Amino acid sequence: MNGWLGHSALYMRHRAQTVNKGNVLAHVEKYVLSRQPRSPEVEAVFQITLRDMLACSESVTQAGGMIRGCILPHAPMASPGRWRRFLRLNQERGAPPLGTPLSEPIEVLSEILVENGMLVWSLADELQTIGGDLRTYICDDYHWSAEGHRLVAEGLLLNL
Repeated sequence: MNGWLGHSALYMRHRAQTVNKGNVLAHVEKYVLSRQPRSPEVEAVFQITLRDMLACSESVTQAGGMIRGCILPHAPMASPGRWRRFLRLNQERGAPPLGTPLSEPIEVLSEILVENGMLVWSLADELQTIGGDLRTYICDDYHWSAEGHRLVAEGLLLNL
């Protein structure tokens, strides 16, 4: 999770609109959830996003459906080396402290969602596979190749 409950620049800007007139603040631009206290700016966006997710889940449940949360780790979490590099390069832009375990953001988000009654699974195993063979699964620094998309799609199908 890159800051908000979805790794998407469009979503991040949409959420920033609710607290900062659409501007993503540089000091939280690379924020990733961890066990560290959240800044007021991040907390405001986080709470709005969580509220919206829970409202959506409640509506679906009332209509007889079910929502499951799928956690797709941030691209730099594909391998320990990429994660350490991300932390080192983005300390002034909101990244967790150096030494934050690679699994921590996934664990924290899972705990929060489960505490709020959501069924959650993670695609961390698929991302670890991608991180073990970047040439096959990644076509540039962050975007999956066709083979990467296949791997993630298979992981999604196993959990549906």
